[in-house]
Amino acid sequence: AQLLEDGYGYIRITQFQVKTGEEVAAALAKLRKENGNKKLKGIILDLRNNPGGVLQSAVEVVDHFIKKGLIVYTKGRLPNSEL
Repeated sequence: AQLLEDGYGYIRITQFQVKTGEEVAAALAKLRKENGNKKLKGIILDLRNNPGGVLQSAVEVVDHFIKKGLIVYTKGRLPNSEL
């Protein structure tokens, strides 16, 4: 994570692994501290070339930014195979 000019943060996520949600939480805390504990104006989440990974970790990352509402919905090919 890196604090950019004017109170913007940059976080690169190369892949969603088991601990990615925790790592993003730590990165956000670090950025806020570097910004003098002031609210950041914005965050750049760099997901370029990210192949995906653990769905739950992706949900945990999004949960840091979205306070309410559906994040993801999956449905299988067979009836009653929703996840």
